[in-house]
Amino acid sequence: MAAPTGKAAKRLEETCGQPAVTVHRLIRPPDGDSLFDHAGVLETVDLVIIDEASTLDLPLARKLFAALRDGCHLLLVGDTDQLPSIGPGRVLRDLLDVEDIPRTRLTKVFRQHDDSAAIVLNAHRILRG
Repeated sequence: MAAPTGKAAKRLEETCGQPAVTVHRLIRPPDGDSLFDHAGVLETVDLVIIDEASTLDLPLARKLFAALRDGCHLLLVGDTDQLPSIGPGRVLRDLLDVEDIPRTRLTKVFRQHDDSAAIVLNAHRILRG
């Protein structure tokens, strides 16, 4: 499990109770001494889960995809209506525009309490125009 930022990776680890790292650390080769040396391949990994995928930019996404071995599954978790990437590209949004890529869209908001239901209602109204 990984996320584009350290804060998101820490939150993912706390929520799931499993180790999580930044995407940079995930794709760093075991013998690489630089967090930005992405020449390695994740040879023993069958599934990679990336949280906060809406913040993936093109350069980091390209390095992540290149590091995955054939047959490895990639699960991107994110909300295209949340924070965009700081760098160039809208990776998650553009991938969701490809109809052949399987996806599941969650419709229930779990982060808001019942006493703040108006926030969720109005946010959905804004998204619908």
